[in-house]
Amino acid sequence: MPASGPPIQRAGPPGRTDPVHSDLDELAIVIVNWNTAALLHACLSSLIVPGGGGPVIYVVDNGSTDVSAEMVAGGFPSVSLI
Repeated sequence: MPASGPPIQRAGPPGRTDPVHSDLDELAIVIVNWNTAALLHACLSSLIVPGGGGPVIYVVDNGSTDVSAEMVAGGFPSVSLI
């Protein structure tokens, strides 16, 4: 038996009419990294929204000895490096 009542609709941020991107402001992504700078760069490049906005991204680096931390800090200023 179907539920009664009006359908549930998710509300995006005020003034936002794009239903696809409105949920990105509510999303946080955590990436755990260890010595995979090239893969991490590709991953972050695919997640960054041009023009700002988008998900909050955290990279948790597990003591990498490659250039992972430097690459994140220098190339992705909107990403939080832990």
